[in-house]
Amino acid sequence: MQTLEKHGHAGWQPKDAELEHAIINALARHPQIKVDDLKIMVKDRKVTLHGKAANQQQIEQVATIAEAVQGIRELDNQLGLR
Repeated sequence: MQTLEKHGHAGWQPKDAELEHAIINALARHPQIKVDDLKIMVKDRKVTLHGKAANQQQIEQVATIAEAVQGIRELDNQLGLR
């Protein structure tokens, strides 16, 4: 799981930009995933994935990696096949 540094009190929530950065970093550690083919949008901790993947397994893998990032409230996987 990708973790974000907690700033302050127990009710701390990550900023959208922090979540986007953490997701990109998590995906970049997987050489079979082409991060440049993806667009990650975060609004109010809801993540929407857009772009193209090589196959259905990769679509699911990208979603699993993104969901593992701490602080995400919801994930909308809109990825399609190349």
